[in-house]
Amino acid sequence: MSIGEYEKALTLYRCMTNKKVKPDSVTFNVLISGCCKMSKYNEALELLVEMMDLKIPLSNEGQLSEAESTFHRMKMDGFHPDVAYTTMLHAYSIGENWEKAFAVFQEIELNDVHPDSVACSTLMRAFNKSRPLPLGLYMFPLVRA
Repeated sequence: MSIGEYEKALTLYRCMTNKKVKPDSVTFNVLISGCCKMSKYNEALELLVEMMDLKIPLSNEGQLSEAESTFHRMKMDGFHPDVAYTTMLHAYSIGENWEKAFAVFQEIELNDVHPDSVACSTLMRAFNKSRPLPLGLYMFPLVRA
């Protein structure tokens, strides 16, 4: 995707939202992919957060793979924003993949990022859906802190 094509896609997206047309996962995937190809990770992250806020599911395998790919590219380029971790926790929670959610949470801790209440509650939700009670107890000291 060229810069011109990305700008056209972004203009169309803005037109859609101005006219109250709800974007779907395809819309966001095109925009996020374009951002990443041009190393506009802040914009990709903003779009991913907006996608999550609109409750557009990441649970289907292709969409989750795209989110993972974006997340990994951001990390490889040295970009480790807290909200990206929380967004991935949320995506794994929706996809009922507590193992990957827990791995992201552990990565947060390894990178000396203090998980916020949203990250903790999102991981607890993922645990609750899958019922791994012993891991749910892992959260107890964090919630009390």
